[in-house]
Amino acid sequence: MASLTFDRVTFSYGPQTSPILGEVSFCLRKGELVGLFGRNGSGKSTLTHLAAGLLLPTTGRVEVAGIDTTARDPEIQRRVGLLFQDADRQIVGVTVEEDLAFGPENLGMEPGEMRARVPEVAGRLGLGEYLRRPVVELSGGMRQKLALGGVLIMDPDFLILDEPTSQLDPWARRDFWEILMEMRAERDLGILVVSPQAADAERLERAMVLHGGRLVYDGGEGGLWRHPAIGEWGIRLPESVRWRTGIGGQSRADDGSGGGRREDGGPGTAGLPAGWPGAPPGAPPGRVVG
Repeated sequence: MASLTFDRVTFSYGPQTSPILGEVSFCLRKGELVGLFGRNGSGKSTLTHLAAGLLLPTTGRVEVAGIDTTARDPEIQRRVGLLFQDADRQIVGVTVEEDLAFGPENLGMEPGEMRARVPEVAGRLGLGEYLRRPVVELSGGMRQKLALGGVLIMDPDFLILDEPTSQLDPWARRDFWEILMEMRAERDLGILVVSPQAADAERLERAMVLHGGRLVYDGGEGGLWRHPAIGEWGIRLPESVRWRTGIGGQSRADDGSGGGRREDGGPGTAGLPAGWPGAPPGAPPGRVVG
């Protein structure tokens, strides 16, 4: 099965600068839905750029379906789709149709296949009737769907979503996730969500935490909320988790996500990792990486 793998990855911008990431290792497999948490400055954005091949590791290896990103193989751009928090950063076409066609044209997709894919993807995203519509006339939610379409049209194996719903209202957020989950089920997409919103985190199957450039937690999403270090890591225990699970106490945290948005998550279903207080028999392990 194809996977996106980090093997002891370190990254710094120069020999005289401190590493942004240090010895980070994990594997994202197709079909997985994983959340990445951490304070601002913990290395989350750097990790996403390394995963998409936009940056190369200083040491260690990043592989996408067995392809080392240092090879700069264009196939990596197809297999890994990166969606930014601000959709306008990656919308380049004047119309919806032009924007959806931009990526396939750049990668040399056959014109006939591209002409078939553009209306198909637009229709799945609810943008079919807007193909000739100027992008500037679209709402924020529709532009986010268009940005997602520009990624999905490449038929990727993995999606890296950087705070994808932080600028959407609750209705647009719901629509976005419904589309994403449908596409995930159909295409067996591996998805990494950076700084998921509280309402989104309950969908996660696994959580990872970056702190000071190191991966300090990789395990069940449910177990994250009981970990004694979540305050130190800058993660706020959501109220929804508090009342659904009965987890008490006030965790120390700052926003960690900028713009008044909280770097937090929602209720999990994975349960507590084995060996922690309150874990049921047979609970899956949750790994704390030292």
